[in-house]
Amino acid sequence: MDHDAASDDFVRHRLRWADLDLLARGVGGADVVLRLRRAERSRRLLLLRALVEETSKAPELCGPLPSADDAWELLARVQEKAPGALDLMLAHPYTGSWAGYTTRLLTNRITGVLPMWMHVGHLHALATSAAIHAGLDFHTQVPLWNGGAMLPTLGLARLAAGSPCSVAQVRGARGRVQVSNEAGSLQLPPVLTADASGWWGLPRLTMRVGRQVLSVRLDDLDPYRGLYEPVPPQRLDPTEVGAWRVLLDQAWQLIARHLPDLADALPSGLDSLVPRPAVPFRAPSASTGEAFGSAVIARPPDAAALAATLVHEFQHIRLGGLLHLTRLHDEDLRERFYTPWRDDPRPIAGVLQGVYAFFGVTAFWRALARAGPRSPDRSAAFEFAHWRGRTWRVLRVLRDDPSLTAAGRRFVDGIAERLG
Repeated sequence: MDHDAASDDFVRHRLRWADLDLLARGVGGADVVLRLRRAERSRRLLLLRALVEETSKAPELCGPLPSADDAWELLARVQEKAPGALDLMLAHPYTGSWAGYTTRLLTNRITGVLPMWMHVGHLHALATSAAIHAGLDFHTQVPLWNGGAMLPTLGLARLAAGSPCSVAQVRGARGRVQVSNEAGSLQLPPVLTADASGWWGLPRLTMRVGRQVLSVRLDDLDPYRGLYEPVPPQRLDPTEVGAWRVLLDQAWQLIARHLPDLADALPSGLDSLVPRPAVPFRAPSASTGEAFGSAVIARPPDAAALAATLVHEFQHIRLGGLLHLTRLHDEDLRERFYTPWRDDPRPIAGVLQGVYAFFGVTAFWRALARAGPRSPDRSAAFEFAHWRGRTWRVLRVLRDDPSLTAAGRRFVDGIAERLG
């Protein structure tokens, strides 16, 4: 954006020891999570600017699309007219995962699953979505992957295309947006969250329990919603979306009623859920530090299992944000730890993530177990004892590891204080 404006808004992100202690104990409310999110916003903005500068040195990286500077200028217009729309795009989890993935491709001089210009060109899709949110008049171009033009946070425009990787024109004028290519065009519907001819919207699921509100997108479209490389859309049918809605509502009731402090913090750190196919007798889930605010989850069989999974992934999200601000351990890639929740040996980074996540799961099952006869899950006491025992055994080994920094040792000691 404007360099003078950027200098006026310069902020040095700091994390207080008190905040680290709150995070270590699994508490802290929304304020601490919002501080992590603000730091994440700055990190992503820096990555975006670095990508623009890198591609300006090699215009061929943009392929048939306009230069990355054009996208940057559109984002600058958005910032001037509607700063909230820019913030929305920077907060979008998959802005982070795209920026990290594309930066690694450029840094390591390697090719991803798509031509480089498609990955670099996703910046135009981000700028286009921001302009739509801001209500700007504009004209730009975006990548088409198998005929699909992804507009992050909004949905997917579907056109006929003669090749897997091509380009679409996008025009916004007086509140109307048209997406077109040589094969045809479509106008985006007035309600973007709903499906229409040639358009797949992103449903937003909102759960309320008293004053506690959780609102997330169920994202089955964004190419950068996965953990590693871009993935094509995997559209859910309406019945599956309805099942998620019911289960999420029930899970949120459990969290809000039994862990009110966590319910205060979680909505500030979870924006998007990526549904995975169900797996019998398992509830796999995952997240990545670059996609702050997102969790990939296979739909569990019941509300308690989903609630435990949401807590588990929220712990990963919080720790991922913390690790972007401070080092908790030295760089050590040796796979020298065994944990009860994995069959393979793990490096210290993975062990710390696992301990913190299952520390949260333990707290959830403890809260349900304390409800006694009123507990909605008869297995809560067993689950509490099971996960506390497993987490404690790993934590005892982790506390003595010389790779921990001073901050890391304090963080781990905070977990141990609470877990003990």
